[in-house]
Amino acid sequence: MPSVTKTIVVLAGSWKKGGKCLAGKELIMNGDEFVRVGGWIRPISAAHIVVPGHSEGGQVTDLEMQRALQRINGPAMLEIIDMAFSGPCPTAEQPENWTLDLSVGWKSRGHFQWKYVDMLVDQPIGLWDSSGRGWSRVDGCYENRPGFQSLYCIKTSAPIVAEVGSRSKSKGSTEQKLYKTLKLPHGFETHDFKISDPVFEARHRAEYPALGAAAKPFGVPPGSLITVSLTPAVSFNGSPPYHYKMAAAIIQPPTA
Repeated sequence: MPSVTKTIVVLAGSWKKGGKCLAGKELIMNGDEFVRVGGWIRPISAAHIVVPGHSEGGQVTDLEMQRALQRINGPAMLEIIDMAFSGPCPTAEQPENWTLDLSVGWKSRGHFQWKYVDMLVDQPIGLWDSSGRGWSRVDGCYENRPGFQSLYCIKTSAPIVAEVGSRSKSKGSTEQKLYKTLKLPHGFETHDFKISDPVFEARHRAEYPALGAAAKPFGVPPGSLITVSLTPAVSFNGSPPYHYKMAAAIIQPPTA
């Protein structure tokens, strides 16, 4: 079956098991002219396997991206890239999945202009949590709701704070680990999202507090684009399934 080429504006490239979880929105083109913004696409590796509800092994490695783009750096946020796909491979928990055809190289078309970013923004009523708690972990079965999608691009003028601090590695453990949480106001509540954005890490890693020290806030400029995603459901030791809410990208406005 011949591959199909789609033009994507990149809105996420978060960490995932030795690779990156890419995501973006399709740009409907007429030749070289941009016509409108289409739906979400999550490009995944042809090496993925489908397990109940979602795909495993769909991350794209840095080497694969470098080869596809014929350069050292991978896709940048808001970069517009032509990618070839062998076809859609939606699952209940990740309906946006498309399988990459990496035998075809990628073509960069430059970057999406910031003055048009409102065209990329979603307007969901909620962010997968109707409990009123805003926790970063929510109960499973959200994928069974009509119109479910696992990705949103959010823009708000309200203050946004990222917090980095320490917590126990597990219940009852004295070992500590860093947590990175984005507190995103949306609707009538503030939602917590686990940050998996490598750009945030590169920007602030040298300023992180030491393990055991007090948590430190990091301000996010108003008007930033926040790409949020819902992980596939997980379950440990027979517990009811649940999802994590992730801040996959924090895309800041350009500085003057």
